[in-house]
Amino acid sequence: MPGGVVFGDTKTLANIRRTAFFGACSPMPPANLAAYLQADALYAEGYERLQQNISLAERLLLPTGLFRHATGYPVFFTEHDALYAYLLEREILIYSFAYPTAQDRANTRIVISAFHTPEDIEELAEKVVSFNRKVRKG
Repeated sequence: MPGGVVFGDTKTLANIRRTAFFGACSPMPPANLAAYLQADALYAEGYERLQQNISLAERLLLPTGLFRHATGYPVFFTEHDALYAYLLEREILIYSFAYPTAQDRANTRIVISAFHTPEDIEELAEKVVSFNRKVRKG
């Protein structure tokens, strides 16, 4: 949500205002706040869908042994950076970027969202299993 507020005592707020991190503080646009306040059912539905998607991804991706993952969290990290190119060639885009600087090693990971369908996750898992077979052979 755009907008923000900073709470604190007078001295802390004065110090924050003097930093390069503080430019200004803007209120949230009323239309955005109204939509947010009326979206409880949509957020609950999206959260439930996300939990189902994470559970499916855990069942399908973790047995490959390619990922580190915190149970219930939508991110699946792999040290197999070649997975990025392999999936991209098959029209699946995952994250892979050097972090925290461009000279660092790539951070390759799959991020599951509520917008994915079970079919999306099944197709992804199928391609990951195929990649895993290729890596283990060669």
